Amino acid sequence: MKSSLKRRRKKPIRAPFLHRTVEYKLAMFLQYYPPKEFNREFRNMIVDYLIYGNGGINYRIDRKILIEGVWDLMRVLDEAENHWEYRDTDDIINKYNGN
Repeated sequence: MKSSLKRRRKKPIRAPFLHRTVEYKLAMFLQYYPPKEFNREFRNMIVDYLIYGNGGINYRIDRKILIEGVWDLMRVLDEAENHWEYRDTDDIINKYNGN
């Protein structure tokens, strides 16, 4: 067997699942809008919209995608609430800046 074939192939280095900027912006969002309070108001808004309609405005939306997407976003916020804590935003900024 050729020596070149014997060499192990290195696994490609994968980028983090969330880009650093997305992680930073999400962390800052949760600091300014704590998930428990935001999620509650967000649910109220969606339920009010579903009950009372959109005021006669006809939007071109795919309701199935919208409803499923909103539902999944609420689940993410529920999970964020379970693990969230107030932090000094300087900690988040320093992590983002690599300090």
